[in-house]
Amino acid sequence: IGGHGQGASHYYAKLGSSVDRFLVTYAMLRLNVISGKVLVFTNSVNAAFRLKLFLDQFKLKSAVLNSELPANSRIHCVEQFNAGIFDILIATDEIRRDDTEEGLGKKRSSEADEVDQDTVGLVVQSDDDDESVEKQKKGKKEKRSSKKVKGDLEFGVARGVDFRGVAAVINFDIPESDIAYTHRAGRTARAGASGTVLSLVVSDH
Repeated sequence: IGGHGQGASHYYAKLGSSVDRFLVTYAMLRLNVISGKVLVFTNSVNAAFRLKLFLDQFKLKSAVLNSELPANSRIHCVEQFNAGIFDILIATDEIRRDDTEEGLGKKRSSEADEVDQDTVGLVVQSDDDDESVEKQKKGKKEKRSSKKVKGDLEFGVARGVDFRGVAAVINFDIPESDIAYTHRAGRTARAGASGTVLSLVVSDH
């Protein structure tokens, strides 16, 4: 079933099982039902690599892009995709709880709690325990830095990355929110060009 709007045609395929997503994605790409540069979105790193390994078996060249890769690797991957070195990019769009107002509220609350805990931790230190205070502050700083590297939300691949000439977007996994869907779909049909968005929906029965 499809619909058209602002340069992009939106479709969804209702499937009987999760396994069918692999077969349909392969068929669409192999038979050139969807051609040109294709972004395939998954909700997890594991799903992205499983799909890549599946496509590899049929000699369909693809690459995986996710926020756990080093920055240089991510940049290189996007540059190769834009240059046409390969036409299938499997992008992991990790769930972002701050895609909703509720998520934003929880994030602010969590940040406030973290600041309060820092303050409490420093207050209970005695005056002659400055070294311990410094170690505690350094430890928290390193922890936050590590957290940022592990889940670099600023790199959300549906947001802010300059993908060029994307002909189609396949939602291998359904996005968690309308906002996430909009961001994904926005990777195609840029600057007046046409594009296709296909969502693979697994039926509950």
